[in-house]
Amino acid sequence: MPRFVLYYKDGRDAPATDLRRIKRSQAAVLAAAADTVLVEARKQDVEQLVAGLKGWAFTAGSAVELPVASGKARATQ
Repeated sequence: MPRFVLYYKDGRDAPATDLRRIKRSQAAVLAAAADTVLVEARKQDVEQLVAGLKGWAFTAGSAVELPVASGKARATQ
């Protein structure tokens, strides 16, 4: 199943209610940080989820490791 990175575009920590909604969704949460969540789900499920979350976007992220020791997300090839 494909992986996607959901990220909060506001530049602050994501609202806790949004994070709870993501965790309760059809998407399997693989890792989470204050403003970024790595999920495994069908693209249409992710699109529908993000459409209902104000200030969120997503991108394909099959090679993203979250969280890392430095606290910053790091893409791997």
